[in-house]
Amino acid sequence: EKKSAVIGALTTVLRGQDKQSNDAAIQQMGAWLRDTSLSSSIRSEVASILGAIQTPQSVQLLFGEYQQANDEQIREVLAREIAKTGDDRWAARFHEDLSPALETAWPAAKDDPNLAQAVALALAKVGTPSGVTLLVGEVARSATTVEGLSELTQPSARAAASALDTVRNPDAVPVLTAGLLGPDTSVVQQYICGSTLAVMGNADATRTLLKWASTAPDSEVPWAARWFEKLRDTASFQLVEAATSTSGQVSFSSAAVRNAVALGLRNR
Repeated sequence: EKKSAVIGALTTVLRGQDKQSNDAAIQQMGAWLRDTSLSSSIRSEVASILGAIQTPQSVQLLFGEYQQANDEQIREVLAREIAKTGDDRWAARFHEDLSPALETAWPAAKDDPNLAQAVALALAKVGTPSGVTLLVGEVARSATTVEGLSELTQPSARAAASALDTVRNPDAVPVLTAGLLGPDTSVVQQYICGSTLAVMGNADATRTLLKWASTAPDSEVPWAARWFEKLRDTASFQLVEAATSTSGQVSFSSAAVRNAVALGLRNR
């Protein structure tokens, strides 16, 4: 408990300092991470503190130190801390200023399965429109059919696909909506975007899914069943109940799709 309190106090101070002081402190942590005269346990603690700071500078340094580290134990710790980026929504908001550093790191991370998984997860949890678009694109380029999404072979595509299940930032809804409903998107991209909207636990995401469902043909009943069974928030349940009630606020082209949508209410 004392260690957690100390780390919490230190990260709060570093987040609040001016950029010059912050950079100096973070660079000193980088020097400690590279100091092989220090034990692995001490360097691991430094990495944990650096990971908890969650500023653009700290994220950049974590990535740089991972690339330079020769100690496999330290590399594992650094990857774990990178993956935690976006976990702490201090000041009760998504810290979208972290995404550019992660997006810049992605091309190099793709060649390392462990790092790809860490960076993809961080991108998804921060959830900016550009970060989510990057992940969707990575998956969409790696499969030519929806069935192929379960047989991805590229580590970067698997990492991106898994990470998209953790997107919660409502700012991502418009780009996912465009991917699902846009006239020029591929079937694979539509499925990826619909699946991501389904796990968000967000009323606007559910409204998009209902708009899709209203015109979906019988052949897409499996999609509706998979997506609407993931409902978990009260507002979404209310939307679906109103849409599928006898008074019917939504007109469905397919009765089978409507029934699949209504089955989502079982999770309430």
